[in-house]
Amino acid sequence: MKIQQLESMNQQSSSNMSDAQNQVKEKETQLEDLRTRITVVAELFEKKPIKQKYSFEVLCDFIHDKAKRLFNKYDNALKEKKQFQEEKGHYY
Repeated sequence: MKIQQLESMNQQSSSNMSDAQNQVKEKETQLEDLRTRITVVAELFEKKPIKQKYSFEVLCDFIHDKAKRLFNKYDNALKEKKQFQEEKGHYY
């Protein structure tokens, strides 16, 4: 009776372990897919392929910095356009 209980508990533990391993593999696959997607976005900013595997933090910091620079350039271009239009108005 005790042996059967122990065998049943062992089978249950093995099943639980197998389920946990499958979940871990699934999460690893999802994380790798996410890293690939983030790398694709970083490559758009870098304008060339990124061969090395970087951490999520490094990739996100890179994208954040590039996006900030891009928005600053956009804001400066808008200011210059406004100044140009104002100057143009003074001459006519």
